[in-house]
Amino acid sequence: MHTESRLDVLIWDDGTSEADALAELVTRQGHRVTRCGSAQEALVALRDTPRALLLAGSGPGPQAAAALAQAAAAREVEVLNEELEAFYYSVTHDLRAPLRTIQGFCQMFLEDFQANVPAEGRALLDHVQAGTLRMDRMLEELLGLSRLARQPLQITDVDVEALVRSVATELIAAEPQRLFELQVGALGRCQADAGLLEQAVRRLVSNCIKFTRGRDPARIEFGRREEAGPPVFFVRDNGAGFDMKYAGKLFGAFQRMHTQTQFEGVGVGLAVVKRIVGRHGGRIWAESSPGSGTTFHFTLAPDPT
Repeated sequence: MHTESRLDVLIWDDGTSEADALAELVTRQGHRVTRCGSAQEALVALRDTPRALLLAGSGPGPQAAAALAQAAAAREVEVLNEELEAFYYSVTHDLRAPLRTIQGFCQMFLEDFQANVPAEGRALLDHVQAGTLRMDRMLEELLGLSRLARQPLQITDVDVEALVRSVATELIAAEPQRLFELQVGALGRCQADAGLLEQAVRRLVSNCIKFTRGRDPARIEFGRREEAGPPVFFVRDNGAGFDMKYAGKLFGAFQRMHTQTQFEGVGVGLAVVKRIVGRHGGRIWAESSPGSGTTFHFTLAPDPT
């Protein structure tokens, strides 16, 4: 039998001779057999072999069968997403090489022939270089998004308040010409991947700093509130804000609420934050209005079912 035609087969082992005979038959056919006698065993097996066939003796009961079907469908979607992320990573990585070739040749041309290039030609080459640099940054952000989906979580006990104070203080210090009012409430601790949570906080604070440009003072507030489910963290600013009718686009890659001339950026930061929050089983949403600032709310654990 060719390797590519071999199947992963789960046998619902109900302790009958029919299940034994079925397992023996499938094995003789050269397929890989896993026997499971409970819904839990089958769910574990389906996570390991998401495209396995499930065969049965008398079969699982209706509730167990429904749970298995749901788990198999969910795992199949997960596998497809993993394959898409791998493709996404590969294509994004490969696109950077020709961009850097364009950048390199533009630079070489200017270095070798600058004296003979008229001002209009120099301006056109500057536009080409600026465009390729922007595209390279966009691809770098896409690679970062892809890596977020692929790296395993390292869950630890995190002092959220200390993390927020450290990141916010560092980023505000990089803007010494501006006046900020930073307020950090009692954020407590949580179970999270500290590195990813720091990335999310860094993106959120950077967002506040950027969109409060022109405010004097710029106000940034972090807080936490307890609800029926997991605690809700929030960050609020008094910045430019946006129209809530566009809120559905807010967390998509390359979706921007303002023009490039108003505020720089490629529109990936909030997509990264959403991906990180989602990796923890949480959710994120925003409240805003033009000219009145924005508040982001997020959780870092699944809502109770």
